Amino acid sequence: MGNSLVLRSADGRTQLAVSVGTIDATLELVRMGGQRRSLRFDLSRLLPVSTTRPWAFRPQSFLSVSATERDGTLSLLGRNTRFETSVRLRFDGPVLSLDLHWACIAPDPVENAAVAVCLDLTADSANARVTMPHILYNDNPSADPDRVVPHFGTQPEACLVCEETRFPIPGVNVEWLDGNAPICVSLLTIPGGDSDAWSLGCVRTDAGLQLLCASGVLALNNQKDTTYGAQCRPMPLTAGYRRLANGDVLVKRIALELAEPAAIGQGFRNLVTLGYEALQPHTTPCLPLERVIELKTHALWNRWHEDAHGCGFICVLPGSIYKSPPYYLFGWTGQSLKLAWCGAKMGFSENRPDWVDRGRRVVDFYVTGSRAPAEGLRYNYYYVERQAWQGEHDGSISSRAFGETLNDLGKLVELFRANGAEAPESWTAALRAAAAFLLKRSAQLPTGILPVFWRPDGTPASDFSAAAGVPCILGILAVARVCHDERCLDGAKALMEAYWRMSGDTFERPFARSTLDARCEDKEAGIYFFLAARELWELTGEPRYRAWAELAADWILTYVYFWDTGFRPGTICSEQGFVTTGWPGVSVQNHHLDVFFPAYELCDFGRKTGNAMYQRLGRMIFDAWSHGICRTPGDWEHAVPGEQGEQFFQTNYFQGPFDPSFWRGGYNRWNPSWIVGLVLEAALRFMDEDQRGAGPPGPQ
Repeated sequence: MGNSLVLRSADGRTQLAVSVGTIDATLELVRMGGQRRSLRFDLSRLLPVSTTRPWAFRPQSFLSVSATERDGTLSLLGRNTRFETSVRLRFDGPVLSLDLHWACIAPDPVENAAVAVCLDLTADSANARVTMPHILYNDNPSADPDRVVPHFGTQPEACLVCEETRFPIPGVNVEWLDGNAPICVSLLTIPGGDSDAWSLGCVRTDAGLQLLCASGVLALNNQKDTTYGAQCRPMPLTAGYRRLANGDVLVKRIALELAEPAAIGQGFRNLVTLGYEALQPHTTPCLPLERVIELKTHALWNRWHEDAHGCGFICVLPGSIYKSPPYYLFGWTGQSLKLAWCGAKMGFSENRPDWVDRGRRVVDFYVTGSRAPAEGLRYNYYYVERQAWQGEHDGSISSRAFGETLNDLGKLVELFRANGAEAPESWTAALRAAAAFLLKRSAQLPTGILPVFWRPDGTPASDFSAAAGVPCILGILAVARVCHDERCLDGAKALMEAYWRMSGDTFERPFARSTLDARCEDKEAGIYFFLAARELWELTGEPRYRAWAELAADWILTYVYFWDTGFRPGTICSEQGFVTTGWPGVSVQNHHLDVFFPAYELCDFGRKTGNAMYQRLGRMIFDAWSHGICRTPGDWEHAVPGEQGEQFFQTNYFQGPFDPSFWRGGYNRWNPSWIVGLVLEAALRFMDEDQRGAGPPGPQ
């Protein structure tokens, strides 16, 4: 090698050394610190090309390579008979930015062409942990083996390459141990107007692991030209192959960072920070806060039902695409007590005693009628026509739904007390009995966590370890608050420790199996860990709980879109001007968007900890939810203003009784009642904050 050039980051901790020869160049990215970390790439291997079907990237054979450096930007140019490939490199802080151009100079068209940025990682690649936001978390170890979800195998030629639009944060993080210390590399794409044209993922080779950004080719679970097209369904999709004529140019911008995670398993946090700083996500609500509250209040009371036997909020309205008899659902997709809290909250603030009374009656109906055979345990479904309380279809009772309901019951007690109204003793008695049940060893698994389901007699229905029971910690903490019970606080701490050991300590098994229809890693499991850790920090002031909450917050943010994907022209999302920035995805099984996220709690946590990123993202997520709300009858295919569908399809995916014509812009108008409650509760809390003068966070 002849000519040598060096770029350094502004803080001097990262440098790029380039040695340029006549037909290739070697790049070494070095991170200085307690120990020197480095990655080496040949330009020919960094920018490979494929001209076959199925795709297979091969290093380019350059006839000449040249380099120049000016004003902190290094430019490399490789040329052969088919392509003139150039890359401009510069540091933005510690991050290496790459602007890439592939120009076809062949006299005849190049058929089946695909290009890529390919990082060869060889250090301990067999034990490397890969994070592909919303898609892959350490190979999704909690996923049901009988269901198809994305995986990245250990065998040579394993491959998982997905559409850029499938990534909320369009990047991949790979983490491994260098000696005893973790090291990670993040590759982030900067989406342009051609987001359909690019893809991201990993390929395993005999030499190690390749981190890939490609011009649209795909692979799912080692099957090339295949995508995750529907829930648990691989579907063929030939994409990314081009016929490049002389003069055609492909361009892409990416960012690359070599970093040292604070602890093993936490490399994904680098991707969150990198994405936030590079993409600077922001969104503008399409409805003002007051209008969101007005519309959601209309939808709330439209669901009200009462008869001689009881009262509540209908979970699924008549005319739904999924036929079901009328029922009230407490927790999960129903959130009946959250709806009751919203109604009573507005009743107190707007001097509507009838709304307060409705909220009280819903709680009384639940407390009086929902008892299961086990003392303290309660059913969560009530079927109106049969006048019957029950658990799931198999008779079991969900720990996730039970914990959510207890938490909302505690918030209702606090709401009534704060407004000088009586919170009946029956409410707090139900809370105490529930906490006593949850803290019994017989209700727990041998590992000290709660089961995903109980039988009605209170015994665990399975021994599978998952995070589904974390909401019960919030329920126990509600008892600690409203009943001033130190034993409950101690019990909640012990449960939290057990869940930390299972998931948060090393992220060997990330948060999983809280979404009841998806047996896999999912944001909802991480959400409740964040909320429980946040609550423990606020109650105790112990720094470890703040640290755990921050860790879980970063993990669930990997499900939040930091950019706007755009949509296929002619689809409902395109016609309505829907913006994906700020919208959360769901799980590694369910690749749609929905509103389930602690937007207010994240913003509030950021305010209390001085974390501006959490503040801004929390409010951004809430503002994003203004998209998709029915404003007038018929809007978004709903008859009732304020209703909102559950599933928006931002990538090549659909869920429900649809087909690929719904990819990239279709949606499922399925609208269970939790969508009303989640958005309305957050809106009311943000309104309180704004009226107190906290206001939305300022611009970045």
